[in-house]
Amino acid sequence: MKKILVLSILISSVFATLMMYVAWEHNSQCEIHDNGIIDFSYLFTIGISWFLLGFIALFLLMNIVGYLRKGLNR
Repeated sequence: MKKILVLSILISSVFATLMMYVAWEHNSQCEIHDNGIIDFSYLFTIGISWFLLGFIALFLLMNIVGYLRKGLNR
């Protein structure tokens, strides 16, 4: 269980960072940064939302797979 938790956090952090980078690069309407002004609340909202989405999905998926593997090995 601890491995699954740590692995889910690490993968979700990488995924959220990637999504924040994509949002930063594709800032077509200047929502995140404009003329040296950075809206960190908007950028972190994007990162946190993708982190939570990825974490919950990965955590549940890995737990289901773990329970299925235990059930098949019996």
